[in-house]
Amino acid sequence: MKLKIRELRKARGITQGNLAALLSVDIKTVGNWELGKTLPDISQAWNIAVALNTDLNELLGWYEDHPMTGSPHISHDEEILLRDYRAATPERRRALTMTARDYAGMSKASEVDSRQVEKKKAV
Repeated sequence: MKLKIRELRKARGITQGNLAALLSVDIKTVGNWELGKTLPDISQAWNIAVALNTDLNELLGWYEDHPMTGSPHISHDEEILLRDYRAATPERRRALTMTARDYAGMSKASEVDSRQVEKKKAV
């Protein structure tokens, strides 16, 4: 089993040394985890996920091994957006959230405007 520590760490701009310091482990330990030479115990895995601002499922690659395609609750575009959001740094996550909220507000406003136009046409 190879965890996604390196991929998630690099996506967040965190060095091996920084991660090691956050977890109070030796930098060699982080390197061994990333190479799959050793595995963290469950509490270490939890702490890694927290330090990388993700969850255990993402760290374990669950979402890739068990994609949610075909789910009636989430579209393909939403899956992509969610994957990109999870890979983003905390700063970029905030920006994405603000942008999504802005666009959602614009969408609602344009829906109301188009409904009003349709009502006027019907009258």
